[in-house]
Parts: sequence; structure tokens; C-alpha cells
Amino acid sequence: MYSFVFLSFFIYILYNLIIITKYEQTPSSLSETYYMLQKKGYWFQIMMVIIALSLMPVWVDTLDGSNLQFLAFLCPAFIIFTGLAPRFKNEESIIHTIFSLTSAMCALLLIIFIYQSTILLCMNLLTLVLVLLIIGKLKKCWLYGVETSIFLTIYESILY
Repeated sequence: MYSFVFLSFFIYILYNLIIITKYEQTPSSLSETYYMLQKKGYWFQIMMVIIALSLMPVWVDTLDGSNLQFLAFLCPAFIIFTGLAPRFKNEESIIHTIFSLTSAMCALLLIIFIYQSTILLCMNLLTLVLVLLIIGKLKKCWLYGVETSIFLTIYESILY
């Protein structure tokens, strides 16, 4: 089952490395990469769906019998919805915003109540803030840093 987690983590890291190296810039958010890819924006959608579907079995297993088992389905569902409604710069922006905020809240609930990794999340946020400060992109890329911290904390929490 953890092979799904490694697959998801590998795809997430590979996708972000390709975006950052190909376009020689750090995106302002993960969803911004959809626009950066232009006609190949479907890669953002594919990445989000694969990540969500590969994490779901682990979350279902982890939350089996828990009062928060519904998060095992809601979190991946909203990650998928975020990926399938990627446009946030037009009239569809409210849909994307609702899906992305809800998936982030579900992920934070998983981190805090199930994995009890609040300290790990804070360390990841601090590290990414420092990196963004060093490269001078904190104002532009703070949301990308938060999103990346949440994803990294989820992966670290599952594998820890």
C-alpha cells in the first residue's frame, strides 16, 4: 500500500521540479502551474487526480474505525475536484477556490488530529518560508510554499 504513497510523492516532486526548471520560476501557487502549461494544462489535472487516488487507500486504512473516517474520502475528492476545476482567473474561480480551500482544510485536519504532526507542519512551513526569503520570492510565492508544506507534511506523516 505504501507503494501508492511513494508513487504519489514521486509524481508530485517530479511535476514541481519540471515546472520550476522548465519555466525557470517558482509558481505563485500549485494551481498557477495549470496556466503556465497553457495548452498542456491537462498535466496539472492528471497529477492532482493521481495524487488523490493514490493517497486514498492509505487514508482509508489509517482512518478505519475512526470518527474522522469521512476525511479519507473527502480529502481526495476535493483534491480531485480542485484538479478538475483548475481555472481560478475567470468566472469559475469561486468553484476552484472552494474546492482548494476545502481540500486544504481536510488535509490540515488529517495532519493535526490523525497524524498529530503539527510540529512537522510548522517546521516545513518555516523551512519553505526561509527558502523563499533567501531566493527573494516570499511575496509572490507564499501560497505555493503553504501548499507544498501541506503536501510534504502529509507524505512525511504517512511514511513516519
